[in-house]
Amino acid sequence: MFVKLTNTISVLLAIFVVLRFGELIYRDKLSYAFAGDFLLRYVLD
Repeated sequence: MFVKLTNTISVLLAIFVVLRFGELIYRDKLSYAFAGDFLLRYVLD
């Protein structure tokens, strides 16, 4: 029972960590995309 509980907790923790890092990387990529778009418009204008 205890082993199953710790397994569940570690799985939840792993999912949480992956989601956090995924969100950070996703935001980073989005901001880069916005910056690139802005630069392209600025250069082409």
